Amino acid sequence: MSNRQFDPSLIAVRQCGPKVLVMDKVTGRSVYVPGSKKRHLSLLHESGSGLTPEIKAARDLVIRELSDSGLGILSQPRFQTLNTLILKLTASCNYSCSYCYDFTGSNEQQYMDTHVALEALRQSLEICDGHLQVIFHGGEPFLAFELIRRIVSYGKEMASAAGKKIMFNGQTNLSLLTGDSVSFSEDNNIFWGFSLDGDALLNDASRKTKNGAGTHKRFLDAVRKFPRFVKQCGVKATITSVNHGSLLEMSHYFRSLGVKGWDWSLFQDAGRGKCKPFNYDAGILCASWNDLFDKVLEGEFDGFSLWPVLKYLENFIYGAGRVMCIRKDCGAARDVVSVTAGGDIKACDCLDADRPYAVLGNIRDVGIAEAMDSYPAHLVRSRNVLDGPCGDCIWVPICGGTCLAHCDDLNGINGKECLLTRNAYNRISEHLARSPRLLEYWNSCHESRT
Repeated sequence: MSNRQFDPSLIAVRQCGPKVLVMDKVTGRSVYVPGSKKRHLSLLHESGSGLTPEIKAARDLVIRELSDSGLGILSQPRFQTLNTLILKLTASCNYSCSYCYDFTGSNEQQYMDTHVALEALRQSLEICDGHLQVIFHGGEPFLAFELIRRIVSYGKEMASAAGKKIMFNGQTNLSLLTGDSVSFSEDNNIFWGFSLDGDALLNDASRKTKNGAGTHKRFLDAVRKFPRFVKQCGVKATITSVNHGSLLEMSHYFRSLGVKGWDWSLFQDAGRGKCKPFNYDAGILCASWNDLFDKVLEGEFDGFSLWPVLKYLENFIYGAGRVMCIRKDCGAARDVVSVTAGGDIKACDCLDADRPYAVLGNIRDVGIAEAMDSYPAHLVRSRNVLDGPCGDCIWVPICGGTCLAHCDDLNGINGKECLLTRNAYNRISEHLARSPRLLEYWNSCHESRT
Protein backbone atom coordinates (compact mmCIF):
# COMPACT_ATOMS: atom_id res chain seq x y z
CA MET A 1 0.00 0.00 0.00
CA SER A 2 1.41 3.37 -1.03
CA ASN A 3 2.69 5.63 1.74
CA ARG A 4 1.31 8.61 -0.16
CA GLN A 5 -2.17 7.55 0.93
CA PHE A 6 -1.23 7.74 4.59
CA ASP A 7 -2.55 10.72 6.58
CA PRO A 8 -0.92 11.06 10.01
CA SER A 9 -3.68 13.43 11.18
CA LEU A 10 -6.00 10.41 11.27
CA ILE A 11 -3.87 8.64 13.87
CA ALA A 12 -4.36 8.70 17.66
CA VAL A 13 -2.05 6.93 20.11
CA ARG A 14 -2.33 5.80 23.71
CA GLN A 15 0.21 4.10 25.96
CA CYS A 16 -1.19 0.79 27.23
CA GLY A 17 1.31 -0.86 29.53
CA PRO A 18 4.22 -2.23 27.50
CA LYS A 19 2.54 -1.44 24.18
CA VAL A 20 1.20 1.56 22.31
CA LEU A 21 -2.33 1.50 20.98
CA VAL A 22 -2.69 3.16 17.58
CA MET A 23 -6.24 3.98 16.46
CA ASP A 24 -7.67 5.43 13.27
CA LYS A 25 -9.78 8.46 14.25
CA VAL A 26 -12.29 7.76 11.49
CA THR A 27 -12.74 4.00 11.28
CA GLY A 28 -11.94 3.08 14.88
CA ARG A 29 -9.64 0.31 13.68
CA SER A 30 -6.66 -0.14 15.94
CA VAL A 31 -3.43 -2.07 16.43
CA TYR A 32 -0.90 -2.43 19.18
CA VAL A 33 2.76 -1.71 18.44
CA PRO A 34 5.74 -2.30 20.71
CA GLY A 35 6.55 0.52 23.10
CA SER A 36 9.93 0.83 21.38
CA LYS A 37 8.15 2.33 18.34
CA LYS A 38 6.56 5.18 20.28
CA ARG A 39 9.36 7.53 19.23
CA HIS A 40 8.74 6.75 15.56
CA LEU A 41 5.03 7.35 16.00
CA SER A 42 5.82 10.81 17.33
CA LEU A 43 7.65 11.51 14.05
CA LEU A 44 4.73 10.67 11.75
CA HIS A 45 4.09 14.37 11.07
CA GLU A 46 7.72 15.00 10.11
CA SER A 47 8.53 15.33 6.41
CA GLY A 48 11.58 13.17 6.82
CA SER A 49 14.06 15.71 5.45
CA GLY A 50 15.56 16.42 8.87
CA LEU A 51 15.77 12.80 10.00
CA THR A 52 18.74 10.52 9.87
CA PRO A 53 18.42 7.72 7.28
CA GLU A 54 18.07 5.14 10.03
CA ILE A 55 15.31 7.03 11.86
CA LYS A 56 13.51 7.82 8.60
CA ALA A 57 13.61 4.17 7.56
CA ALA A 58 12.19 3.09 10.93
CA ARG A 59 9.46 5.74 10.75
CA ASP A 60 8.55 4.74 7.18
CA LEU A 61 8.34 1.12 8.26
CA VAL A 62 5.80 2.10 10.95
CA ILE A 63 3.79 4.00 8.32
CA ARG A 64 3.74 0.95 6.05
CA GLU A 65 2.67 -1.29 8.91
CA LEU A 66 -0.16 1.05 9.88
CA SER A 67 -1.26 1.45 6.26
CA ASP A 68 -1.25 -2.31 5.75
CA SER A 69 -3.50 -2.58 8.82
CA GLY A 70 -5.95 -0.11 7.24
CA LEU A 71 -5.11 2.81 9.51
CA GLY A 72 -4.65 6.41 8.42
CA ILE A 73 -5.53 5.87 4.77
CA LEU A 74 -8.84 7.70 4.42
CA SER A 75 -10.83 4.46 4.30
CA GLN A 76 -13.79 6.12 5.97
CA PRO A 77 -16.73 3.73 6.43
CA ARG A 78 -20.06 4.82 5.05
CA PHE A 79 -23.16 4.26 7.15
CA GLN A 80 -25.79 5.77 4.92
CA THR A 81 -27.98 2.85 3.89
CA LEU A 82 -31.04 1.83 5.86
CA ASN A 83 -30.72 -1.65 7.32
CA THR A 84 -33.03 -1.53 10.36
CA LEU A 85 -36.73 -0.68 10.58
CA ILE A 86 -38.35 -0.35 14.02
CA LEU A 87 -42.12 -0.76 13.96
CA LYS A 88 -43.87 0.59 17.05
CA LEU A 89 -46.95 -1.60 16.57
CA THR A 90 -48.86 -0.10 19.47
CA ALA A 91 -48.46 2.54 22.13
CA SER A 92 -50.51 0.38 24.47
CA CYS A 93 -48.99 -1.87 27.13
CA ASN A 94 -50.44 -4.16 29.78
CA TYR A 95 -47.67 -3.05 32.15
CA SER A 96 -47.07 0.34 33.71
CA CYS A 97 -43.32 0.46 34.35
CA SER A 98 -42.35 3.45 36.46
CA TYR A 99 -39.58 4.71 34.15
CA CYS A 100 -41.06 3.89 30.70
CA TYR A 101 -39.38 6.29 28.24
CA ASP A 102 -42.02 5.62 25.59
CA PHE A 103 -45.10 6.55 27.60
CA THR A 104 -46.86 9.80 26.72
CA GLY A 105 -50.38 9.19 27.98
CA SER A 106 -51.92 10.88 24.93
CA ASN A 107 -51.72 7.92 22.54
CA GLU A 108 -51.86 4.99 24.93
CA GLN A 109 -54.59 3.12 23.01
CA GLN A 110 -53.10 3.68 19.56
CA TYR A 111 -52.39 0.74 17.25
CA MET A 112 -50.56 0.78 13.93
CA ASP A 113 -52.75 0.55 10.85
CA THR A 114 -52.01 -2.52 8.71
CA HIS A 115 -51.51 -0.38 5.61
CA VAL A 116 -48.99 1.81 7.44
CA ALA A 117 -47.04 -1.24 8.62
CA LEU A 118 -46.88 -2.93 5.22
CA GLU A 119 -46.08 0.29 3.41
CA ALA A 120 -43.23 1.05 5.79
CA LEU A 121 -41.92 -2.46 5.23
CA ARG A 122 -42.23 -2.24 1.44
CA GLN A 123 -40.43 1.08 1.26
CA SER A 124 -37.67 -0.04 3.61
CA LEU A 125 -37.02 -3.20 1.61
CA GLU A 126 -36.89 -1.11 -1.53
CA ILE A 127 -34.12 1.19 -0.28
CA CYS A 128 -32.14 -1.17 1.93
CA ASP A 129 -28.90 -2.58 0.61
CA GLY A 130 -29.26 -6.35 0.56
CA HIS A 131 -30.73 -7.03 3.98
CA LEU A 132 -33.25 -5.55 6.39
CA GLN A 133 -33.76 -6.13 10.11
CA VAL A 134 -37.31 -5.49 11.30
CA ILE A 135 -37.78 -4.89 15.03
CA PHE A 136 -41.24 -5.26 16.57
CA HIS A 137 -41.67 -2.80 19.39
CA GLY A 138 -44.35 -1.02 21.38
CA GLY A 139 -45.84 -0.62 23.92
CA GLU A 140 -46.17 -4.37 24.09
CA PRO A 141 -46.03 -5.85 20.56
CA PHE A 142 -47.78 -9.10 21.52
CA LEU A 143 -50.94 -7.01 21.90
CA ALA A 144 -50.79 -6.68 18.09
CA PHE A 145 -49.71 -10.21 17.23
CA GLU A 146 -52.14 -10.60 14.33
CA LEU A 147 -50.43 -7.63 12.71
CA ILE A 148 -47.07 -9.32 13.29
CA ARG A 149 -48.32 -12.32 11.31
CA ARG A 150 -49.26 -10.07 8.38
CA ILE A 151 -45.96 -8.24 8.47
CA VAL A 152 -43.87 -11.42 8.56
CA SER A 153 -45.76 -13.07 5.71
CA TYR A 154 -45.67 -9.94 3.55
CA GLY A 155 -42.05 -9.20 4.38
CA LYS A 156 -40.80 -12.66 3.48
CA GLU A 157 -42.68 -12.57 0.18
CA MET A 158 -41.39 -9.09 -0.71
CA ALA A 159 -37.80 -9.87 0.29
CA SER A 160 -37.76 -13.06 -1.74
CA ALA A 161 -39.08 -11.24 -4.81
CA ALA A 162 -36.43 -8.53 -4.41
CA GLY A 163 -33.59 -11.00 -3.79
CA LYS A 164 -32.94 -9.51 -0.36
CA LYS A 165 -32.67 -10.96 3.13
CA ILE A 166 -35.06 -10.06 5.91
CA MET A 167 -34.94 -10.93 9.59
CA PHE A 168 -37.38 -10.23 12.39
CA ASN A 169 -36.90 -9.65 16.09
CA GLY A 170 -38.64 -7.75 18.83
CA GLN A 171 -38.85 -6.72 22.47
CA THR A 172 -41.56 -8.05 24.78
CA ASN A 173 -42.41 -8.45 28.45
CA LEU A 174 -43.37 -12.14 27.84
CA SER A 175 -46.65 -11.84 29.74
CA LEU A 176 -48.92 -12.48 26.73
CA LEU A 177 -47.32 -15.61 25.27
CA THR A 178 -49.58 -18.31 23.88
CA GLY A 179 -48.72 -21.65 22.36
CA ASP A 180 -49.74 -20.27 18.96
CA SER A 181 -47.61 -17.11 19.15
CA VAL A 182 -44.63 -19.10 20.41
CA SER A 183 -44.94 -21.61 17.57
CA PHE A 184 -45.29 -18.85 14.99
CA SER A 185 -42.20 -17.08 16.35
CA GLU A 186 -40.17 -20.27 16.29
CA ASP A 187 -41.36 -21.30 12.81
CA ASN A 188 -40.43 -17.88 11.40
CA ASN A 189 -37.15 -17.42 13.29
CA ILE A 190 -38.33 -14.31 15.13
CA PHE A 191 -35.81 -13.58 17.84
CA TRP A 192 -37.40 -11.99 20.88
CA GLY A 193 -35.71 -10.09 23.64
CA PHE A 194 -37.51 -9.68 26.93
CA SER A 195 -37.32 -6.94 29.52
CA LEU A 196 -36.38 -7.89 33.07
CA ASP A 197 -34.42 -5.84 35.60
CA GLY A 198 -33.06 -8.68 37.73
CA ASP A 199 -34.54 -10.86 40.45
CA ALA A 200 -37.92 -10.14 42.03
CA LEU A 201 -36.55 -7.52 44.44
CA LEU A 202 -34.76 -5.50 41.74
CA ASN A 203 -37.32 -5.98 38.99
CA ASP A 204 -40.48 -5.28 40.95
CA ALA A 205 -39.21 -1.95 42.28
CA SER A 206 -39.84 -0.41 38.86
CA ARG A 207 -41.55 -2.87 36.51
CA LYS A 208 -45.18 -3.04 37.58
CA THR A 209 -48.64 -3.89 36.33
CA LYS A 210 -51.32 -1.21 36.05
CA ASN A 211 -52.56 -2.04 39.54
CA GLY A 212 -49.09 -1.51 41.00
CA ALA A 213 -48.13 -5.16 41.47
CA GLY A 214 -44.67 -6.40 40.58
CA THR A 215 -44.23 -8.22 37.27
CA HIS A 216 -41.56 -10.77 38.16
CA LYS A 217 -44.17 -13.43 38.96
CA ARG A 218 -45.56 -13.08 35.43
CA PHE A 219 -42.08 -13.65 34.06
CA LEU A 220 -41.81 -16.85 36.10
CA ASP A 221 -45.19 -17.94 34.70
CA ALA A 222 -43.79 -17.55 31.18
CA VAL A 223 -40.73 -19.61 32.13
CA ARG A 224 -42.94 -22.33 33.59
CA LYS A 225 -45.20 -22.50 30.52
CA PHE A 226 -42.60 -22.01 27.76
CA PRO A 227 -39.16 -22.79 29.22
CA ARG A 228 -37.41 -23.61 25.94
CA PHE A 229 -38.73 -20.53 24.19
CA VAL A 230 -37.84 -18.14 27.03
CA LYS A 231 -34.30 -19.53 27.30
CA GLN A 232 -33.75 -18.81 23.60
CA CYS A 233 -34.71 -15.15 24.08
CA GLY A 234 -32.34 -12.36 25.03
CA VAL A 235 -32.64 -10.45 28.29
CA LYS A 236 -32.44 -6.66 28.45
CA ALA A 237 -32.38 -4.79 31.74
CA THR A 238 -32.87 -1.06 32.18
CA ILE A 239 -30.17 0.39 34.42
CA THR A 240 -31.61 2.75 37.02
CA SER A 241 -30.81 3.93 40.53
CA VAL A 242 -32.40 0.70 41.76
CA ASN A 243 -29.91 -1.72 40.15
CA HIS A 244 -26.91 0.41 39.14
CA GLY A 245 -24.72 -1.21 41.78
CA SER A 246 -25.88 -4.77 41.12
CA LEU A 247 -24.47 -5.80 37.73
CA LEU A 248 -22.64 -8.81 39.14
CA GLU A 249 -25.67 -10.02 41.07
CA MET A 250 -27.89 -9.50 38.01
CA SER A 251 -25.45 -11.48 35.86
CA HIS A 252 -25.51 -14.40 38.28
CA TYR A 253 -29.30 -14.31 38.34
CA PHE A 254 -29.71 -14.15 34.57
CA ARG A 255 -27.26 -17.00 34.09
CA SER A 256 -29.22 -19.09 36.61
CA LEU A 257 -32.26 -18.75 34.34
CA GLY A 258 -30.48 -20.71 31.60
CA VAL A 259 -30.43 -17.86 29.06
CA LYS A 260 -27.34 -17.26 26.93
CA GLY A 261 -26.59 -13.74 28.14
CA TRP A 262 -28.00 -10.31 28.84
CA ASP A 263 -27.79 -6.70 27.70
CA TRP A 264 -28.59 -3.34 29.24
CA SER A 265 -30.16 -0.05 28.29
CA LEU A 266 -29.41 3.03 30.35
CA PHE A 267 -32.24 4.91 32.03
CA GLN A 268 -33.61 7.64 29.79
CA ASP A 269 -35.09 10.81 31.26
CA ALA A 270 -38.23 10.68 29.10
CA GLY A 271 -41.84 9.53 29.31
CA ARG A 272 -42.68 8.47 32.84
CA GLY A 273 -38.99 8.76 33.70
CA LYS A 274 -39.12 12.54 33.51
CA CYS A 275 -40.74 12.78 36.92
CA LYS A 276 -39.27 9.75 38.68
CA PRO A 277 -36.05 9.42 40.71
CA PHE A 278 -34.51 6.64 38.63
CA ASN A 279 -31.37 8.38 37.35
CA TYR A 280 -28.39 6.09 37.89
CA ASP A 281 -25.17 7.28 39.51
CA ALA A 282 -22.29 6.98 37.03
CA GLY A 283 -19.68 6.40 39.74
CA ILE A 284 -21.67 3.55 41.27
CA LEU A 285 -22.36 2.03 37.86
CA CYS A 286 -18.68 2.24 36.86
CA ALA A 287 -17.64 0.48 40.05
CA SER A 288 -20.27 -2.19 39.47
CA TRP A 289 -19.13 -2.62 35.84
CA ASN A 290 -15.53 -2.99 37.03
CA ASP A 291 -16.55 -5.71 39.47
CA LEU A 292 -18.23 -7.57 36.62
CA PHE A 293 -15.26 -7.02 34.33
CA ASP A 294 -12.90 -8.45 36.94
CA LYS A 295 -15.00 -11.62 37.11
CA VAL A 296 -14.88 -11.88 33.32
CA LEU A 297 -11.08 -11.74 33.51
CA GLU A 298 -11.15 -14.49 36.14
CA GLY A 299 -13.14 -16.73 33.76
CA GLU A 300 -16.31 -16.83 35.84
CA PHE A 301 -18.58 -15.98 32.91
CA ASP A 302 -16.95 -17.86 30.03
CA GLY A 303 -19.64 -18.86 27.54
CA PHE A 304 -22.17 -16.37 28.95
CA SER A 305 -22.66 -13.25 26.85
CA LEU A 306 -22.42 -10.17 29.04
CA TRP A 307 -23.24 -7.49 26.50
CA PRO A 308 -22.53 -4.62 28.92
CA VAL A 309 -18.93 -5.79 28.43
CA LEU A 310 -19.07 -7.46 25.00
CA LYS A 311 -20.52 -4.49 23.11
CA TYR A 312 -17.48 -2.40 24.04
CA LEU A 313 -15.09 -5.29 23.45
CA GLU A 314 -16.47 -6.07 19.99
CA ASN A 315 -16.45 -2.41 19.00
CA PHE A 316 -12.83 -2.16 20.15
CA ILE A 317 -11.78 -5.29 18.26
CA TYR A 318 -13.56 -4.57 14.97
CA GLY A 319 -13.72 -0.79 14.89
CA ALA A 320 -16.72 1.46 14.30
CA GLY A 321 -19.81 -0.21 12.92
CA ARG A 322 -20.51 -3.27 15.02
CA VAL A 323 -22.85 -1.34 17.32
CA MET A 324 -24.65 1.56 15.65
CA CYS A 325 -25.25 3.35 18.96
CA ILE A 326 -21.57 3.67 19.91
CA ARG A 327 -19.75 5.05 16.92
CA LYS A 328 -19.01 8.56 15.66
CA ASP A 329 -21.73 8.40 12.98
CA CYS A 330 -24.59 6.90 15.00
CA GLY A 331 -27.34 4.95 13.29
CA ALA A 332 -30.11 7.53 13.66
CA ALA A 333 -31.48 8.44 10.20
CA ARG A 334 -28.62 6.44 8.68
CA ASP A 335 -28.94 2.74 9.42
CA VAL A 336 -32.26 2.96 11.21
CA VAL A 337 -35.64 4.65 11.20
CA SER A 338 -38.57 4.02 13.51
CA VAL A 339 -42.24 4.25 12.57
CA THR A 340 -44.65 4.98 15.41
CA ALA A 341 -48.12 3.50 15.80
CA GLY A 342 -49.46 6.77 14.39
CA GLY A 343 -47.20 6.63 11.33
CA ASP A 344 -44.57 9.18 12.34
CA ILE A 345 -41.15 8.39 10.88
CA LYS A 346 -38.50 9.04 13.52
CA ALA A 347 -34.74 9.21 13.17
CA CYS A 348 -34.46 6.83 16.13
CA ASP A 349 -36.91 5.14 18.44
CA CYS A 350 -35.31 6.68 21.54
CA LEU A 351 -35.38 10.34 20.48
CA ASP A 352 -38.07 12.41 22.20
CA ALA A 353 -40.65 13.45 19.63
CA ASP A 354 -40.54 17.05 20.92
CA ARG A 355 -36.99 17.52 19.64
CA PRO A 356 -36.85 19.43 16.33
CA TYR A 357 -34.83 16.69 14.63
CA ALA A 358 -36.67 13.62 15.95
CA VAL A 359 -39.64 13.33 13.58
CA LEU A 360 -38.83 13.19 9.87
CA GLY A 361 -42.42 13.20 8.62
CA ASN A 362 -45.45 10.93 8.60
CA ILE A 363 -45.58 7.96 6.28
CA ARG A 364 -49.06 8.97 5.14
CA ASP A 365 -47.54 12.13 3.67
CA VAL A 366 -43.90 11.27 2.81
CA GLY A 367 -42.00 8.14 1.90
CA ILE A 368 -39.20 6.76 4.03
CA ALA A 369 -36.58 7.64 1.42
CA GLU A 370 -37.89 11.23 1.34
CA ALA A 371 -37.96 11.35 5.14
CA MET A 372 -34.33 10.25 5.30
CA ASP A 373 -33.46 13.09 2.94
CA SER A 374 -35.41 15.67 4.98
CA TYR A 375 -33.93 18.63 6.83
CA PRO A 376 -34.34 17.01 10.28
CA ALA A 377 -32.57 13.87 9.02
CA HIS A 378 -29.68 15.91 7.65
CA LEU A 379 -29.58 17.78 10.95
CA VAL A 380 -29.24 14.53 12.89
CA ARG A 381 -26.47 13.34 10.58
CA SER A 382 -24.66 16.66 10.95
CA ARG A 383 -24.03 16.07 14.66
CA ASN A 384 -20.47 17.04 15.52
CA VAL A 385 -19.02 16.44 18.98
CA LEU A 386 -15.39 17.05 17.99
CA ASP A 387 -15.39 20.74 18.93
CA GLY A 388 -15.84 19.83 22.60
CA PRO A 389 -13.93 17.43 24.86
CA CYS A 390 -14.41 14.59 22.36
CA GLY A 391 -11.97 16.28 19.99
CA ASP A 392 -9.01 15.12 22.09
CA CYS A 393 -10.38 11.68 23.00
CA ILE A 394 -8.96 8.57 21.35
CA TRP A 395 -12.24 6.70 21.87
CA VAL A 396 -14.55 8.98 19.89
CA PRO A 397 -14.69 6.84 16.70
CA ILE A 398 -15.94 3.85 18.71
CA CYS A 399 -18.02 5.89 21.13
CA GLY A 400 -19.68 8.62 19.10
CA GLY A 401 -19.72 11.18 21.87
CA THR A 402 -22.47 9.31 23.78
CA CYS A 403 -26.04 8.59 22.64
CA LEU A 404 -27.85 11.56 21.11
CA ALA A 405 -31.09 10.51 22.84
CA HIS A 406 -29.39 11.04 26.21
CA CYS A 407 -27.90 14.46 25.36
CA ASP A 408 -29.45 17.85 25.96
CA ASP A 409 -28.67 19.20 22.50
CA LEU A 410 -27.57 18.05 19.07
CA ASN A 411 -23.82 18.49 19.60
CA GLY A 412 -23.71 17.91 23.33
CA ILE A 413 -22.53 14.84 25.21
CA ASN A 414 -23.85 13.00 28.23
CA GLY A 415 -21.25 13.22 30.98
CA LYS A 416 -22.34 10.04 32.73
CA GLU A 417 -22.19 7.95 29.57
CA CYS A 418 -18.82 9.51 28.77
CA LEU A 419 -17.47 8.33 32.12
CA LEU A 420 -18.82 4.81 31.54
CA THR A 421 -17.42 4.54 28.03
CA ARG A 422 -13.97 5.88 28.89
CA ASN A 423 -13.78 3.52 31.84
CA ALA A 424 -14.75 0.53 29.69
CA TYR A 425 -12.36 1.25 26.82
CA ASN A 426 -9.50 2.16 29.15
CA ARG A 427 -9.79 -1.14 30.98
CA ILE A 428 -10.30 -3.20 27.84
CA SER A 429 -7.34 -1.64 26.02
CA GLU A 430 -5.05 -2.04 29.03
CA HIS A 431 -5.85 -5.72 29.46
CA LEU A 432 -5.69 -6.63 25.78
CA ALA A 433 -2.21 -5.08 25.66
CA ARG A 434 -1.04 -7.53 28.31
CA SER A 435 -3.12 -10.67 27.94
CA PRO A 436 -5.35 -12.63 25.51
CA ARG A 437 -7.86 -13.35 28.32
CA LEU A 438 -10.55 -11.04 26.91
CA LEU A 439 -10.21 -12.61 23.47
CA GLU A 440 -10.60 -16.02 25.08
CA TYR A 441 -13.78 -14.80 26.76
CA TRP A 442 -15.08 -13.37 23.47
CA ASN A 443 -14.38 -16.66 21.70
CA SER A 444 -16.16 -18.63 24.43
CA CYS A 445 -19.28 -16.52 23.97
CA HIS A 446 -19.11 -16.78 20.18
CA GLU A 447 -18.84 -20.56 20.37
CA SER A 448 -21.79 -20.78 22.77
CA ARG A 449 -23.97 -18.80 20.33
CA THR A 450 -23.12 -20.94 17.30
